[in-house]
Amino acid sequence: MKGTKLILGLASALFFCFSGLQAQYYQQSPSFNMESFGVRVTANSANVKVNGVGDAFPRTKSIDGFNYAVFAEFALVDGFSFQPELSYNKKGFRVKEGIDLKVFNVDIPLGLEAHTEVKYLEAPLLGKYALKNEKAGLYFLAGPSISMATSAKLKTKARVLIDFNLTTTKLDLGNEDYHRWEVAAVAGIGGYVNIGTAKLFIESRYNWGLSDLLADPLVDVQLKNRVLGLGVGLQFAL
Repeated sequence: MKGTKLILGLASALFFCFSGLQAQYYQQSPSFNMESFGVRVTANSANVKVNGVGDAFPRTKSIDGFNYAVFAEFALVDGFSFQPELSYNKKGFRVKEGIDLKVFNVDIPLGLEAHTEVKYLEAPLLGKYALKNEKAGLYFLAGPSISMATSAKLKTKARVLIDFNLTTTKLDLGNEDYHRWEVAAVAGIGGYVNIGTAKLFIESRYNWGLSDLLADPLVDVQLKNRVLGLGVGLQFAL
């Protein structure tokens, strides 16, 4: 429920913000024009890249999650456009080792699996190039992204034929051991078909985290997010 309210609020804020920008800049430069807005839902496979002392951290595996996004598209020149977005998504990783270990200062007992899940509010600023005709099109996306972690938790699970959730520990993002802000690079490819004045699209994108998630200078391990996503959405012309 909180996530739904947040996305609706973000969608309203994005629409009114970019509508105001369009009115301001269109008078100065008719080529910079907000031509559409849209919504997207993406299924993610998230993990982390471990750098530093590799033996000091167990092997990580991916977790599944979703990304809910709203975006606007501003026309630049023929085929090129600017696409700012606001999204709410889950990143993280899981570990399973046959030894006792600590993940984010939380003790993980022998033989259990630990799932670290971090929710982010993210703002990609993407350049877009499209090859299109009257019926369909192919496009490419690339650009930077900045995000802020809003909440985080660590779940321990045991598996006996199926997974059993044992404990859930909320992580204090205000702790000096964590970096709450993240900068990433985003690249993607997608295709769409025209449905009246709307576009139905499917796309794949990769989010390459550039920021270390850990802020403890005494720990010689760097964790950086890696997310692969496959999404669908609708884009509406203005």
